[in-house]
Amino acid sequence: MTAQEKINNIYGFDFPSDFFLFHKFIKRIEGDDKLKGKYDQGLGLLSMYPGPPFAIFDDDFNTEQKDIIETGRFAADPPEFFTVLYGDTDGLHWGYYIDEPSAAQPTFWVASYYAKDAFSIGANNRTLFEESRERLESYYQNHVDDLISKNDEEELVYAKEQVRLLERLREILMEYETGDRKEVGRKYEEKYRDSYPRKTIASTRCDIGIVADESLFRPLPGKDKFKIWNYHPNETEAQQLHEMALEAIAQGFPATALKIGKDLWIYQEYNRITHEILHAAYTSMGRLILSGILEKYCMAKGILHTPEFQAELEQADTLEILDLSYKKIADLPEEISRFKPLKILFLSGNELDYLPEGIGHLSQLEFLGLTNNNFIEAPEIIGQLERLKTLHLSKNAITELPDSFIGLKNLEELHLEHTRLSEFPMVICSLKKLKKLIITGSRFSALPDELNQLENLEELEIRSASGNWIMEFPQKLDNLKRLKKLRFYSKYNDNHPPFPLSFCDLINLEELEVSRFFEYPNEMTRLNNLTYLKINNYQLTAFPEVIFTLKNLKKLHASCCRLEGIPENISALQALEDIYLHGNKIKKIPEALALLPNLKDFNIGFNELPKKEIKKLETMLPNVNIVCGNQHV
Repeated sequence: MTAQEKINNIYGFDFPSDFFLFHKFIKRIEGDDKLKGKYDQGLGLLSMYPGPPFAIFDDDFNTEQKDIIETGRFAADPPEFFTVLYGDTDGLHWGYYIDEPSAAQPTFWVASYYAKDAFSIGANNRTLFEESRERLESYYQNHVDDLISKNDEEELVYAKEQVRLLERLREILMEYETGDRKEVGRKYEEKYRDSYPRKTIASTRCDIGIVADESLFRPLPGKDKFKIWNYHPNETEAQQLHEMALEAIAQGFPATALKIGKDLWIYQEYNRITHEILHAAYTSMGRLILSGILEKYCMAKGILHTPEFQAELEQADTLEILDLSYKKIADLPEEISRFKPLKILFLSGNELDYLPEGIGHLSQLEFLGLTNNNFIEAPEIIGQLERLKTLHLSKNAITELPDSFIGLKNLEELHLEHTRLSEFPMVICSLKKLKKLIITGSRFSALPDELNQLENLEELEIRSASGNWIMEFPQKLDNLKRLKKLRFYSKYNDNHPPFPLSFCDLINLEELEVSRFFEYPNEMTRLNNLTYLKINNYQLTAFPEVIFTLKNLKKLHASCCRLEGIPENISALQALEDIYLHGNKIKKIPEALALLPNLKDFNIGFNELPKKEIKKLETMLPNVNIVCGNQHV
């Protein structure tokens, strides 16, 4: 079976011919001697890298061992998007976007978007060659501009080298496609950008729109709120859209439902509704390949309907572990009380907004997972679970914890990630056996003095929500003698508080991560058991001197600050094994680094080191794993 036959069987439609030609192009440029520069080579010159579908050309490729469709998917990829190439930043990736792959002659677009940024999909070209050529000319123009504007000799040498490599890459690419396009740089971009406008019948939240027969579409009444960039439908609005979509399909307008489904796709909390809408729309429009892709996606995400726990009820008298995660459960039946021996109960990823009284009868329960449900209030009934040791309430919109939680006398682990706590829940301070506490997405501005009562605490993480900052700290934390790990991140603006003196009470602390503090007191010398320190502050231009008194430090991370140098007294940290200084403004390497006998890893990528300093570094630290690429020089 040929590679083309294999990939067509996997995807269920004839893959575009330019894909197979592009594979030959990749192999050609990988072996071209004139493209061997000092930096990225081949397609890497454009920060583009082959994705999973290209694995089909490997001799040992096995479709039973590797699902290249799912392997290449990002969480927000719509069913029409089939990943082909990866970028190098913020989840940038390219893929074929196919509105109707089951059509006799489907139209392929090369689309792209940043998976970790705004959900906006662009589709401007028809082939991978056209997309690569457009990116090439953009890079080329940037380097040509550098030759005009830069004065530094090393910068000019680098720009000239890149121009040479890109000219060679263009020469080869034009042998395969775009050979009739003689324009280069900005002139190419101006002439050929948006040369294939998509003929859509309606816009969508992701900007790419929908393509369908106009007779299948009926405009929605009123203003299209999805054109408002920060619009987020509430549950009532989503349900109304769901009903409108199903009604439109029943009346012969499945393209209207398709638009609604595409608009809702990005909102994870409405996955079930979106699946039902799109499945019905695709089926009504005969787009069965997309319907199949959607089903596979939903199975991977646990969205599809499955029976709740009727089968498990037969084992209720003996079962100790029950997993009901991602079952679309909105109402947990009272029969849950029949599972008397139950010790572990997973209910994450459902649609629960309350718990039945029967939960309180699970007297043996030690673990309860309620992550990613619809709770606005933490269920009071949980407070009756006296043997509970671990509780997960993350990814729920809860703003407070009930007083009933005082009954959780044996709780050791409490997870409240991505919640909306408006104040630090004082009831937590009564949980004397608590060992691990994680709260993220918080909106409170103060940590209470009573935090010092958690004498058994070993790990503490506090991360405030964006736009919120914690300004008040406990006077003392000297009772937390067992605390080994502390991670504290708060989103300060210009009003940065000093490092809290009470943090210096944590004399047995081994790992410390903090952000946004500008001043670090001399009392930090008491933290002499620290082996790992991570600091982050975009206004920090120099290392706090007190850091160099922490003699047991093995890992020092200070990324994305504005550090301008590394002081010579870093040599005082003789135990250092790992230094991570990615994304600063460091221009020079101190000789003192050579005096660190245990140093194994040194990351100084994205700084301002000139090439002579990089060479010096490689000579100075021959046995150290060094990362120093992409210098902003």
